[in-house]
This record gives sequence, structure tokens and C-alpha cells, in this order.
Amino acid sequence: LWLGAATMGALGWGSVAALGGAAFLGPAFLAACMGLVAWESRRLRELKRAIALAASGRRDEAAAAFAVLETRRPGPALKATIDYWIGSLAWQRGQFAEAEKRFEAALGMCYRTRRLEVLCWIVEFSLVQLLAASGQTDRAQRIRSELDRAPDGDYFRLARMLTDLTIAFHRGTAEGLPDDLYEWAHEALEMNRFGNGLVLLAWAFTQRGDDEMARHLLRVAPDRLEACFLSETDPTLARWMEEKRAAWAIDGDDDLWD
Repeated sequence: LWLGAATMGALGWGSVAALGGAAFLGPAFLAACMGLVAWESRRLRELKRAIALAASGRRDEAAAAFAVLETRRPGPALKATIDYWIGSLAWQRGQFAEAEKRFEAALGMCYRTRRLEVLCWIVEFSLVQLLAASGQTDRAQRIRSELDRAPDGDYFRLARMLTDLTIAFHRGTAEGLPDDLYEWAHEALEMNRFGNGLVLLAWAFTQRGDDEMARHLLRVAPDRLEACFLSETDPTLARWMEEKRAAWAIDGDDDLWD
């Protein structure tokens, strides 16, 4: 809702996360899965295919592919990866309880071996975003306080950004976000996707009284929401976007930033 393995390395934030994160992952997840999971090449090819289907928004096909992998008695690392992706696909359908259950199962596998530490961090970021989107903001905030120990690097910097924005939006206050949001906006605008991040940033800018920047972000966001399924992964955010775009008549407006 969450920030992939195999073919996802080339796509960058191509998430997931569901949301927010799940479809938008990068080299960190590639390393977590490919570098730490050693199973025969046929399953590796099948996993890459399943992830590619999920990343392209083909939810039903991806779910079927992961279901087949799950029946083959996967080891802990592969099972954790499968649980994460099945959870992400459930989130994309708005099945918050099922997604939470799968993320928790993936974490349970990860906690049992230090070899899956990177995967563990990725799942935890997705879980926090899911909890916030489902209204469990207090629990999301408690877990978020532990995520500062996550590794550095582009993936986790973006994961922190998306997570903090998601929690702030669902708590209804931009307090605690950086005073200067323009660096975040600049980075988000350079991406081909990350549309949900642009919507969250637009909300944050409205909270800071910068409607001009918010208008620009809401104008470009829809084209970058491919495979995000925002109305299912975060219905409240989707409604806010549509209402604000309608109120500002953005579709018929000339954008001063063009």
C-alpha cells in the first residue's frame, strides 16, 4: 500500500503497497528475496512471474500464481515472501483483515531467522501503512516508532516518507511532518509512479496553506496511480482526492506549473 523482487528491481517504486506500497518496491526487496532465498530455478521463475503480474496490476492472475506456489510446501523464506504478496493483493482488493493476517504471518517467518531482516523491514513498513489506512492509527504510530532502525538507502527513505504521510493523513494532522515538504515533493514528482504519495503530499500542502502546490500535485497524480487501486487500498484518501479535484475543477483548469 507498500514500495519488488525479481523483475521489480528495474521498476523502482513500481507498491505496493498496494499499496501504497505493495506494487512499489525496489532493489531492497530484490536482494531480500533473490540473495537470501535459494530454491530451484523453476520456482524462482514462477515467483518472478507472479511478482511481475502483481506489479502490472493483474491481481487475479497474480493471486492464482502465488496460490500455486503456496501449495508446494515452500520453505520459510519463500513462504514469508508469498504471504507478503498475497497480503498485498488482498489489500489491493480492500480486504484489510486478510492483508493484516498475511503480513503478520510473513513477519512471524521473518522473526525466526536473521537472514530475512531486510524482508522483515519491508513487511513492517507495509503493515504500518495498512494499519493507518484501516483506521488503526494508534497502533500504526507505535510500530512506526520502531522503524527508524531500518537500513538507510533509497527504498527505506521513500518508505519512511510514504509511511509518515499515510499516518499523518489518517490522524488528520500534518504535525510531525518536515517543515519543508518541497524536497519530498520534488523527489516524488521525478518518479513515473508513486501517485498515492503525490495525493498524500497534496493533502499535506493544503494543511500548510499551499493550495497552489497541492493543485499541481493533484493534477499529475492520476496518471501515476496505475496498478495502485487507491479506491480499494485507501478509500478515504481516494475520496479526498476526488472531492478536492472536483472542488478545484482541476480537469478544466490551466496548470500554472505546466
